[in-house]
Amino acid sequence: RALLDAYRQQGKRSDLVTATCGEIHHKLKARERVACFFGVGVNDVRQTVRLTYLIQPLLNAVDERKLNMMCGVAISYYDEGTQKLFQKRLNTENHRISVAMMKQIKKICPPPSIPSEELNKVWKQALTTSAERKKDNISFSRKRFEPYLHRIPPDINIEDLFLEFLQNRFADGEQP
Repeated sequence: RALLDAYRQQGKRSDLVTATCGEIHHKLKARERVACFFGVGVNDVRQTVRLTYLIQPLLNAVDERKLNMMCGVAISYYDEGTQKLFQKRLNTENHRISVAMMKQIKKICPPPSIPSEELNKVWKQALTTSAERKKDNISFSRKRFEPYLHRIPPDINIEDLFLEFLQNRFADGEQP
């Protein structure tokens, strides 16, 4: 963030009161320069800089991978008081907040702030929706399938391949 700010200030006239039309272009160039310096994408720079707006406990949670980076970015748009409410909820709950859950919270209660009772209500609603989605989904550990994934052509849908396997395996009504 400091490097990005330094690049943005470079060559900027301080005697002008209003912004010039070149200011937007200048900011984009600065972000691109920082991305090139660190060898990352421009979007990665934007997200990482946005994380600096998180309160320290939430930033630590992102660093420790207890909080998804995209969720951290979404929470960073809320004010400090609301971020403390998120921190409190994350500390008292025994699970991680998903991106889908965060999208739902953000849609119902957009930034910059959420009252405590409203967050509690939306949080419970998002948890219920998330639990319903999980009931309908089947998931597998990628580690166990890793040795075989390189053999599957990129144009083949793994879900369709697995369904075909199940249909062939249980076509005659045989039991496992």
